[in-house]
Amino acid sequence: MMTYETCVRRRTESAARAFSAIEKIKGIIAQLEHTTARAADGHLPDLGALASMTSGARRQIDEILVALTEARIDDDGFSQESAQ
Repeated sequence: MMTYETCVRRRTESAARAFSAIEKIKGIIAQLEHTTARAADGHLPDLGALASMTSGARRQIDEILVALTEARIDDDGFSQESAQ
């Protein structure tokens, strides 16, 4: 059976991965905003770069979902209530 410390460590690691993905997606969104502003100003975006940015955003969204799901999973029936 998993100890309380192991459970907390795993949940903390999962949360850290989610936060990291959130920071990465913020950077991608900033790039997309810049690209959109330039497109509105008449500078056509590089479609390859645009595809790469949106694909990167999707990967980060998937990572956020996976990390937060893993943080939520009740390993071996362990819950906060059973630790108290």
